[in-house]
Amino acid sequence: MVMSHLSIVQKVASGISRYKRYERAIAVGATTVIGGVSVAGGTGCAGVMIGAVGAKVTHLSSTARLLGLRDREGVVKAARAVSAIRVVAGILASLLLGAQASAVSTTRGVWNFDVTNHPVASSTVVGNSALETTVLAKYSQFGINRSYDSFRAPVPPPSASDNAAWHVKLNAAGVTPYFLVSDAAATIDLSVIQAQVIDFNNGRPANEQYAGVKLDLEPQADPAWNAADTSLAASINRRDMLNTLENSFSSVRSLLDGAGLNSMPIFADLPVFFDNLDGFIGWGEGTGLTATQERDQWFTDLASSLDGITLMAFGTPFINVIESNVSWEISNFTKDVRVALEVNIPGTWTDLADFLAAADQIEAFYNIPANNPSGHSIGIDIQDFAQLFDAAAPEPMTAVLSFMGLGALLTQLRRRSMV
Repeated sequence: MVMSHLSIVQKVASGISRYKRYERAIAVGATTVIGGVSVAGGTGCAGVMIGAVGAKVTHLSSTARLLGLRDREGVVKAARAVSAIRVVAGILASLLLGAQASAVSTTRGVWNFDVTNHPVASSTVVGNSALETTVLAKYSQFGINRSYDSFRAPVPPPSASDNAAWHVKLNAAGVTPYFLVSDAAATIDLSVIQAQVIDFNNGRPANEQYAGVKLDLEPQADPAWNAADTSLAASINRRDMLNTLENSFSSVRSLLDGAGLNSMPIFADLPVFFDNLDGFIGWGEGTGLTATQERDQWFTDLASSLDGITLMAFGTPFINVIESNVSWEISNFTKDVRVALEVNIPGTWTDLADFLAAADQIEAFYNIPANNPSGHSIGIDIQDFAQLFDAAAPEPMTAVLSFMGLGALLTQLRRRSMV
């Protein structure tokens, strides 16, 4: 079985090399990865096999340097080749080990906003049996098991009875309902949580309740964030806004705990750059702490209020860039870490198959223990259901290959050139 799977990957890599101008990088990298697994496979130890893959993939940057690719075009080729081989490693691990690839689980969630006049806006769906059936079918199609539902003013929330009935359907389909608060601010109106979560859940059976809270508070979208201002005063202001954000998370936790909902999970959405120490956020300024110390303490404080974070890794189709952007949190945050991708088609992704392949690749990568030493339950959150619903269906052959574990590789390799 091992050799047959290795043969598949070897043939795919060989076929790709005939059509790509950077075939030498792919050939060297694929041989390195496959060779590492083949040798380790002889030991019969799954852990050693995956460890070998991880070690070989980590070494691929040296491969690129050995090729002598110094010009911009060469760097692009090498970067894409390295990304491709990382995919080979993830797929190979899944083929070799199946469900034993990692003890961590992967789940997919989706933001379902109250988008005005959209046919599957959350406020339109809930209470409409036909639309509910349509949405549940899409959730099943795309492997979604968390629904983050938002109902914001001026759009009124659905009636309590309709919302409860919707939750019953979600739970029956294996989908967990979360109440989503979304705002371009660091602050939150706690009365919304009180009315739409605590009061709504009170006295209802478990399958009618919200199971968790999703906080999409984005101070970086507030004009007061003033991203164009690079002054020290502006950087300190941004740091202060993040402290306000952390206080908002803590306030929600205290409110839920005070209502007896101590076990209700809270997840928060963050951009990938809050951990940066480049001076854009004034970590450490005027505090007596170093930038690293204050940044680290901020994330530690988050972990005391939150059960996990979702990192919004938007704007790039390159898997190695996404992995780099979320690497600090993966390594240092002590609660669950999820990765969010936006269905930006056409734009970030060429088509829906491209997007879905990227999600598969990220899950496969973090199912390798060497890439996820903290054992985070790393799932994919999708921004958002309206975009997903509108996107074109994947091509039949791509869907078949994806089922075989090869679609992700082919899609990643056909991606347009880096700019």
